[in-house]
Amino acid sequence: FNQYVSECEQFIGASIQGLGPEQVLKVLPLNLGENAIPNDHGRAWLLPLIRDNTKYAELSTFIRDFIPLITFFESKCEKLPEESIELKLFQTVVDQIWSTLPHLCWLPKDLTQSFTNEFASELSSFLYSKVDMRNTICHALRNIVMSNQEPVVDLIYKEDFFPEEVLASNLQYLSQTKATNNLSVLFNVFAET
Repeated sequence: FNQYVSECEQFIGASIQGLGPEQVLKVLPLNLGENAIPNDHGRAWLLPLIRDNTKYAELSTFIRDFIPLITFFESKCEKLPEESIELKLFQTVVDQIWSTLPHLCWLPKDLTQSFTNEFASELSSFLYSKVDMRNTICHALRNIVMSNQEPVVDLIYKEDFFPEEVLASNLQYLSQTKATNNLSVLFNVFAET
C-alpha cells in the first residue's frame, strides 16, 4: 500500500477539487474531536489535502465542521503541560484546520448564507484573541473580497455558480453587511500592534 500513497493523495485531492471537501468528508470523515468513532483512525492527514485542493467550496464546512474541532483541540491543549508531545500534536492539528480557512474563502458557493453577522463577529473576536492566527484570518477575508472581484476562469464554475451578476451581488452583500465592522476591527488591531 505504501507504494501508492502519492497516487491516493492525488486521487483524493482531485476528488476535493471536483466534488468539494464537504462531499469528500462525507465519505472520509476526519474522525477527530468529540464525535470521533472509538477504535477508528483519525484522518488529520486529510487537512493539508483539503487546504491545497479547495476552491469554490462551501464556507459552511469550516463553520459547521472545523470551528468545533478547533474548540475541542484548544480545550485539550489548555490541560496539557508545555513540554507535552500531545500538546504539540494538537497544536499542529489546530494550525492545519485554520490553514483551510483562506482556501474555503476563495469564492465560496454559499457566501451569502454562511458569511453571516455571527461568523463575521466570530472572526473579529478571533482577530483580537488569536494573535498567531491574524495572518490566516486576514488572508481569508482578503480572499473573500478578491475572489469576487477577479473574473472566474474555470468555465464550469463560471456558468453554473458564478456569473457576473452573482459576483456583483456577493460584493454588494459584503459591502452592506460585513465590511464596515471587519474594517474597524482591522484598524483597531493595526493600531494595537
